[in-house]
Amino acid sequence: MPSAAPEAARRIVIAGQAVAYQLRRSQRRTIGISIDHRGLRVGAPKQARIGDIENLIHQHSAWVLDKLANWRERPAPEKLEISDGVEIFILDSPLTVTVTPIGRPRWQFAGDKLHLWPSATVDANQLLESLA
Repeated sequence: MPSAAPEAARRIVIAGQAVAYQLRRSQRRTIGISIDHRGLRVGAPKQARIGDIENLIHQHSAWVLDKLANWRERPAPEKLEISDGVEIFILDSPLTVTVTPIGRPRWQFAGDKLHLWPSATVDANQLLESLA
């Protein structure tokens, strides 16, 4: 399956409030919206029109504004510093992280280890977040 297009930063006005969102286009068949610590995120088919995408956001405007407010009220999560040898838990299973700086950023699971290869532009924390 081809990879999704990079995310595009966009803005929409909902009930007089400017709301930023990230738009990611892919091979999906429907438009989906989600909200997490990064804010409003929209996944859409490659051929979906911006007007259709934003109409869907407006249809769910009360939910969007409510969830964004809930995320703003939450305490900031503790920042986990990823370094070589740190142990993290994924699905209640411990993984030991190995960090080896190398040219192209990438990652790989191998048994009970998670190998991260950060680069000059992508650090180990960013690589780990890309797995989420």
